[in-house]
Amino acid sequence: MRILLVDPINSGENHAAFNATIVIALSHHLDVKSIYLFLEERQLETRFFMDIFQDAKVTTCSFSKDTDFAKVGREGIGRFQYLQNYRRFLKIVDDLKPDVIILLSADNLMIPLTLISLILIRKKIPKIFVIWHNNLENLINGCILLKKFIWRKATNATGSVIIVLSPFLKVAGEKLIQDINFRVLPHPTYAHLHKQLIMRKKSQTIKSVDFLFIGRHARDSIISGFLEEFLESCSSIISKIPKKYISVALPREFYTCVKDDVILFPYDSNPSFSEYSFLIRKAKFVVAPPCSGSRLTASGVLADLLTLGTPVIAPNEGVWKWQTAPKNRDFLFGNREELRQIILRALTLSVEEYRMLSLDILEYSGLFDIENTSKNLLALIQP
Repeated sequence: MRILLVDPINSGENHAAFNATIVIALSHHLDVKSIYLFLEERQLETRFFMDIFQDAKVTTCSFSKDTDFAKVGREGIGRFQYLQNYRRFLKIVDDLKPDVIILLSADNLMIPLTLISLILIRKKIPKIFVIWHNNLENLINGCILLKKFIWRKATNATGSVIIVLSPFLKVAGEKLIQDINFRVLPHPTYAHLHKQLIMRKKSQTIKSVDFLFIGRHARDSIISGFLEEFLESCSSIISKIPKKYISVALPREFYTCVKDDVILFPYDSNPSFSEYSFLIRKAKFVVAPPCSGSRLTASGVLADLLTLGTPVIAPNEGVWKWQTAPKNRDFLFGNREELRQIILRALTLSVEEYRMLSLDILEYSGLFDIENTSKNLLALIQP
């Protein structure tokens, strides 16, 4: 099987980590004879691809920097630049004659239009799979009828399969757009990329902060007022716990002075992949706001938490309800009073109770490790 992986978008280290994981998962199979990477050049410069280049199956034919043929729809770059990259894409398809094309990310306009054009100018096209990350969420943010119509036409014309990263998203996608073939590949964890950063299960990291707000969850917590509510709940239970203060880490731009019994620890707002992982490892719990439960997107944060064995306090809905480790589900809240009780429980866990919770998360994460991702992915793309 000859596979062409396409991704003209560069969205940072976590994006590259996901794509590298897909490449590694595919390379594990004897049925996969060749893997061609048509990726934005800066992805290939990340450390995640260094070992991949040693694999004889893997060949690169990268986009040059800043030549994202999806950006013509999102950022208005010139049509000539789009056509240049589109022609190159067609030439690679003609030259390599892949059995399968996997689009590792896609916008909701130019990529489906590109798929439609393939069937118009090529009598025979490979089997096509498109991985959706934030597509469902972006779909409902504007021009929803047009986007739904284009995707329906693109998938029906080419026989393309849409891969979503959570069973929750499959249910949501099928309700939103009928007549599209949605399949599920659970969001993989990244233990295979952390081998030089951590020793999973062999060492216990000292937790230096009680609660961590990170990424978009931190910003949404501020905007929605959830952070203030959370800190008030912490302050209200300080007399019931054997601690003089509660520690909370959040991005530096959100740092504000609060009561003496709740201390905030600021960190740099744009941590690297390793810094991001270090923050999660040092936190006893990561916290997600109520609005995160209604987001129509897979959670990269949840994948990182499963990888590192860190529990989450989150709403009991959406991706959290579907993919949180069994013992961690006791820390999912439905209302303000449940949140307050969960905070109290989180702060009064014994060392042994916390260790067992973390080990349960690490054990559950095995369902989404590189071996299972490899099996699940090949089952999707095989004829």
